Amino acid sequence: MPTLYIPTRLLLLASLTLILALAGAACSPQSPPATTEAPTAPPVETSAPVASETPAVSPTPVPPTSDPVQDAINRALDLADQGDLEGAIRTLDEAISLDPNSVDLYYYRGLVKARRGDLDAAIADYNQALTLDPANILALNGRGGAYTEKGEAELAIADFTQAITLQPEYAKAYNNRGIAYAQKGDYDNALADFTKFLELIPDDAMAYLNRGMAYLDKGEIDKAIEDLNKSIELAPGEPMGYFNRALAYAQKGDMDNALANFNKAIELQPENPAAYFFRGMAYAQQNQKDSAIADFRKVLELTQDEELRAQATEWLKSLGVTP
Repeated sequence: MPTLYIPTRLLLLASLTLILALAGAACSPQSPPATTEAPTAPPVETSAPVASETPAVSPTPVPPTSDPVQDAINRALDLADQGDLEGAIRTLDEAISLDPNSVDLYYYRGLVKARRGDLDAAIADYNQALTLDPANILALNGRGGAYTEKGEAELAIADFTQAITLQPEYAKAYNNRGIAYAQKGDYDNALADFTKFLELIPDDAMAYLNRGMAYLDKGEIDKAIEDLNKSIELAPGEPMGYFNRALAYAQKGDMDNALANFNKAIELQPENPAAYFFRGMAYAQQNQKDSAIADFRKVLELTQDEELRAQATEWLKSLGVTP
């Protein structure tokens, strides 16, 4: 399954476009003052997009094999799956000390370090893997994912492009390059890559979600809704499909559908402060003051992110409430 694309720019602009979409509504005491800049929201508090090749790990340990490198990788993945990232890295450290020329050991240690959030160390491991095997598409894809997380889109695109050159049918690299293109605002190339991924792996819910969000970022709202509808059809339990479809409907001014989708997103992911924030904005513009206040207070309850808390506080003040 491809990685979820959660573009920062979309979420930074979403509050502005939501307000613009609702700008035709009659002014009321519940709306933020027109003479002040409307609050904006930071990104959703979720994992940054990462181009990962981590295989699924079985709930029970993998039996030993005759290959000590593979045994070390299996043990490390078991530990990582249990949340023991330090233990996984120690296991791979020990294996590398015994076999310092194993491409796979550096690659998997890079994956675990990236999962831990140590992106520079992950890149160093991917570099070592590529020194040993310059044509290793997994290491190229992993390093590209780490560069994407660091916001270094050009370096990420170069790695994904090299992986595609080496293996033109490598679907994940198209998805991940699409994420990097979207990160730098190149939505045409992002859409082309997400579309290519879907040609190679049709009916993938996350790919439709990624492409739908890219269309939303680009302002092609009807196409965004079409892709988000398909994503939700394929994966009805994924909250981000509903969340982004809510943003799309809000931009069209269809607040009934927007609120219905925000409600569903919150039902599926009740700890996501951004969903409450945007629903609170929608309620405020619909003059549903009590519901808006409840949502902005929920944001303050759920997050310690300073920027998001500041925006929720500004909205509460605009609604006549002291946070």
